[in-house]
Amino acid sequence: MTTSSLQYDDLPVTFRVTDNEAGRAETRFTNLVRGEIVLPLVGVAAGVGAIWVSELGVITVVAVAIVVLLRVLHRSTSSDSRWYELRAAAENIKSVAWLYSVRSGPFDATGQNEEDAERLFLSRLDAATAELSVPPPVEAGDEITPAMRRLRDAPVDDQRAAYLDGRLQDQLSWYSTAQRRNASAAVRFEVLHLVIAAFTVVVGALVVTGVDIAPALTVGSGASGPAVAWADVRRYRALSRTYAQTARKLTLLRSRARLEDTPEEWVTFVDDVEATVDAEHAQWRAARS
Repeated sequence: MTTSSLQYDDLPVTFRVTDNEAGRAETRFTNLVRGEIVLPLVGVAAGVGAIWVSELGVITVVAVAIVVLLRVLHRSTSSDSRWYELRAAAENIKSVAWLYSVRSGPFDATGQNEEDAERLFLSRLDAATAELSVPPPVEAGDEITPAMRRLRDAPVDDQRAAYLDGRLQDQLSWYSTAQRRNASAAVRFEVLHLVIAAFTVVVGALVVTGVDIAPALTVGSGASGPAVAWADVRRYRALSRTYAQTARKLTLLRSRARLEDTPEEWVTFVDDVEATVDAEHAQWRAARS
């Protein structure tokens, strides 16, 4: 029977905790940024509305006050840095878990016994999270799970099949999907910016000709900045290019897999896959920081 690949719950419990914390940190960061971008626009719109309904001016004051609070919270909590560090740690743990499970990298060295391999794995896991504040697991779990042990003890052909499907193909699918998603988002925001710019130009021209719609010009000018700011924060176009490059490299590696016949070639192949994924993570982290 072919050994099944590693699923999410088959990975170390510290990975799952770190991955969940990274997801929460990303949500906190993006919510703060959304507030910092959207609330000034609300303030502008309310300020324009105050021309006719003076009470709306209160909304502008409240919006500005909340923006100041969000920026202080953003800077004091370092929500962006925490997201980057947690995501990098989670992906590092996943990579080491796969290397251990398929006896690659440093986890099948000459003269290494199982106890040595386990100690090395646990030390790598500890190093990945040593500088992070990560809560303990809410429920019992293993760092070296039963599925990881089964895969490590499986025949070489089963290990290869599990790695190619559960790691290489999984990463290839993720990067391909993420590339398309980011490319589509980049186009949507570029179109949105052009629409806002065209609206502002048309309204500006009408104002010059004497049409009394100056408030609309103010709203149009104020809306352009948030659209550009959000696209810059999410880096849609840059991520689309980076993900496309990584997907192409992984596609080439997938085609190369059948040529890796000897144990030495297989170890080199797995190292190349992990190096490709790690390089993208390092590039993403550096660009974000």
